[in-house]
Amino acid sequence: MLDHTVVPAESLTCLSSSHSDTEVRTVSWLAEQATQRHYQMCGLRPKLMLKKEGALLSPQDPIIHVLQSNEEVLAEVVSWDLPPLSERYKRACDSLSLAVNGLVLRVCETQENSPCFQLSSLSLTKEHLTPLLRALKLQTTVRQLCLSANRLGDDAMEELVACLVTMPNLSVLDISSNQITHQGLRTLCETSRVSQDAPFQSLEELNLSLNPLGDGCSQSIASLIKSCPLLSTLKFQACGLTAKFLQNYRLLLTEAMKGAGHLKTVCLSHNALGSVGTELILQSLPQHTVSHLDIAAVISNHGDTLVMEHLARYLSQGDCNLTHLNLSGNHLTDDSVRDLCRCLLLCPSLVSLDVSANSGITTVGVEMLFGAVRERSCGMQYLNVSGGYWGHSLVCSNAM
Repeated sequence: MLDHTVVPAESLTCLSSSHSDTEVRTVSWLAEQATQRHYQMCGLRPKLMLKKEGALLSPQDPIIHVLQSNEEVLAEVVSWDLPPLSERYKRACDSLSLAVNGLVLRVCETQENSPCFQLSSLSLTKEHLTPLLRALKLQTTVRQLCLSANRLGDDAMEELVACLVTMPNLSVLDISSNQITHQGLRTLCETSRVSQDAPFQSLEELNLSLNPLGDGCSQSIASLIKSCPLLSTLKFQACGLTAKFLQNYRLLLTEAMKGAGHLKTVCLSHNALGSVGTELILQSLPQHTVSHLDIAAVISNHGDTLVMEHLARYLSQGDCNLTHLNLSGNHLTDDSVRDLCRCLLLCPSLVSLDVSANSGITTVGVEMLFGAVRERSCGMQYLNVSGGYWGHSLVCSNAM
């Protein structure tokens, strides 16, 4: 992906010298200087060939014989110096004048050739994560990168993108619970957009849950979805989103979601979307592909009863392909269940339903649900009605 890339000399921090200090210097020395400076900037050591006006410069040639003072040359990357991951991490720490983190080093040693690189729940800051991200560059064996429950923050997004663009096989990215705001998400999108090698081309799952993104992230999320042509799972649980998130740039979000032809799983639970936000998300989803929808705890008001009307409209569409639906913790009542039971008969694809933690559902509602399941020709594979007013815990697998 990055091999044989022609790089302007100025991007390698000035490939030029004056006659006074180059009389005994050769082209190979100049290439090594460029390599070292590139490593200090990016954390990668390229093996370079130097060219002038398209002509290859011989490593043995004295600089004074082939270059004029301050004349620009081009550096072509022919390969990369890639020692073991643990060694690259130690080198990155050394170049940044940082102490080696023993736990991170052990993870690098044990996950050297693993397709899944996981460094979670350590509360590591940008200072600790920067050398790791630099070491992970060109670790093309990695298909899953999980950095959840650390403290990347907004400031580390450029370093993250610089790492991701060198991972063409990455299919899962989990940066949940990392104190990323809408500003960091915007940096992630903008930096990746101008990158020579677009990241996310193989990405299938993106988890940004438990980050305080807020409603200002609408445009960035739309951009991210569009930049992931294979995206199948999208998780934004507990990100401080409300209906305004879907109202801002509504057409842009709808276009991005509808255009996500592989999208199957959407998790938006524990965001205060309300019935208005729920209606908007249902209108935006590509219903012919989405099979798993998690909208647990999105209704915070007991009087917000319109959510079932919107859901009934969605489930009754002929091309609805939903198989798993999570509605737990949404202040549902027996009246809500009555509407839901009608949906169960209209949507035969739905085989898993979670309505737990809804204290307004009594034994009457539970009996209605069981009756609706019995009327379905295909029954249900999973039904969770635990935590209702009726005071019992009941989870049924392969229900009726």
